[in-house]
This record gives sequence, structure tokens and C-alpha cells, in this order.
Amino acid sequence: RASPAAGVAAPPPPPAEDGDGFKKQLYPLPKEEDLNNWSHHASIDTIGDEVLKRALRGRDDVSFVFGMYQDWELIQVDSARLKEEEAEAAKRKEEDKRAAAELAAIDEEEEEEKPKKRRPKKASKKRGGDDAAAAASEAASEEAASASSSSAPSPA
Repeated sequence: RASPAAGVAAPPPPPAEDGDGFKKQLYPLPKEEDLNNWSHHASIDTIGDEVLKRALRGRDDVSFVFGMYQDWELIQVDSARLKEEEAEAAKRKEEDKRAAAELAAIDEEEEEEKPKKRRPKKASKKRGGDDAAAAASEAASEEAASASSSSAPSPA
């Protein structure tokens, strides 16, 4: 029993070089949304799909074709490449995390080594409304206390 793929012929290879209305597909496999890296065809003469060529022969309503050839082998190569890129990205992320933790530890050590400086409280140069009244009241209380202590009779 023949496999379903046995009756399907692989598309012929595209022209070897870009030019004359043709741009090769980026290999191993461009992303589906990345049309810039699909093959570009300004003529049906450079496309590899014979069915499409037959359907478009003699017609002028299609002026440009994007193509992306995929097969199992290309998908496997691309999957391996993506796994490798993901592993590299995870490794870089872990290295960045470790480096950030080391820098944070160094910063903490430097902060602990710095002498703690105490800043003296600055006296208010200008007293406004409530502050002036409080100061006057305090001064009056001090005067009254000293006057009462000096005028009180001393115990005999």
C-alpha cells in the first residue's frame, strides 16, 4: 500500500539566484506571519506549484505570488532551531538574574560599610502664626514661674 505522500511530487527547485522578479525563501523555515522571508514571485514562471501554474496560465488577474515551501524535514530543522534559541534565551535570563543578585549584594555591603551620619536638627529661623504664639506663651510661663518662686515665703 502506497503512502499518501508517494503520489505527490515535490515542487521543483526555485531558480538558484534572486532576481528577475524572484526572491528565494529564507531557509530553513520562515514564520507564517513573516512574508518578507517567504519566496516572492512576480511571474508564474518561477513558482514551484504546478497546479497553481496551470490554474493561472493565460490569466492576468494575479500579478504577484508569495510562496512558502514546507516539508517534514524543514519543520524538524526549524523546531530544533527554535528549541535551541529558547534554551539560549533561558540561559541568558538566568545569567542576568544571577548577575543582578550579585550586584544587589555588593550594593548592600557597600551601604553597610558607609558610616552613618547624623544630621543636626535645624532650628526654625522664621516662626509663623502658631509657632510665635507658642513661643510667647512658653516665655511668659517661664517668667511667671521664676517670679512666683522668688516671691514665695520661705519655710521657717
